[in-house]
Amino acid sequence: MRNLYKNTMIAFISNQPCQIASGQELVRIYNNVANYNNPNISRSHIPLNVHKFAKKYGSITELENRFQIFRTNLRNIIVHNLDRSQNFTMGVNQFTDLTPEEFKSMYVGAGIQTTVGGTSCGSYSSSASGAPASIDWRTKGAVTSVKDQGQCGSCWTFSSTGAVEGAWAIAKGQLIDFSEEQLVECAGIKYGSMGCNGGSMEGAFNYIIANGQCTASSYPYTSGTGQSGSCKSCSAVAHLSSCS
Repeated sequence: MRNLYKNTMIAFISNQPCQIASGQELVRIYNNVANYNNPNISRSHIPLNVHKFAKKYGSITELENRFQIFRTNLRNIIVHNLDRSQNFTMGVNQFTDLTPEEFKSMYVGAGIQTTVGGTSCGSYSSSASGAPASIDWRTKGAVTSVKDQGQCGSCWTFSSTGAVEGAWAIAKGQLIDFSEEQLVECAGIKYGSMGCNGGSMEGAFNYIIANGQCTASSYPYTSGTGQSGSCKSCSAVAHLSSCS
C-alpha cells in the first residue's frame, strides 16, 4: 500500500505540464542535488524550488530534512522518466518535498470524519460493436487543462466535473471548464458532500441532474486554501438527465 501512495504522490507531483522540466534539465538538477554534501558546492545554488512555490521552513533542520526528501523524489522522477515502458512522464512541483505518508495524510481524504450518504447512479453496459481498443480524447478536444485542488479535499468535484466536461464536449462539440467550486459549496449533505472534507462522484452527478452546473469562469474555484464559502447563485450551462 505504501508503494501505491508513493506512486500516486509522484504522479501528482508531475501532472502539471507548465512545471515539467526537460530530461536535460532534470539531469542538471539531479547532478547539483547529488553534490549537496560536497563542501565545494554552494547550497545556495541547489534548486529546491523554495522561492518558486513560496516554501517557508521553520528552521535550517527542517530545510535540510525537506531537501533530503526532495532529493529522493527527484531521483525517483528521473528513473521513471528514463523507463521507456512508462506511458506518462513526471516532473517537479510543490509536493516534491513531501514523503508518501505526508502526501497521503494531507491529500488522500484523511480529513473525512463522518460517514455521509450519496445517491447512486445506474449501472452501464455498452451494446456497441466495433469500438477501437483505445481512444485518446485529448486529441479529440474532450479534455480540459490540468487543475489543482489545493489544500481542499475536493478531489470528488474534480473527477465528476472532468467527466461532465468530457461528456459535454463529445455530445455538444463544446469543451467548457465547469465549476468545481459550485459542487464544493452547494451540493451539501443531501448529495453526500462535506465540501472540503470529501464527497462522492455519484452525489455530484445527481446534484448536477437536479440543478445543472455553471462554468468555472462564472463560479471560480476559491477553496484551494482548505476553506470553502457558502453556496452562491449562478446560471447553469451543463444539464444532465441521468448518470450511469
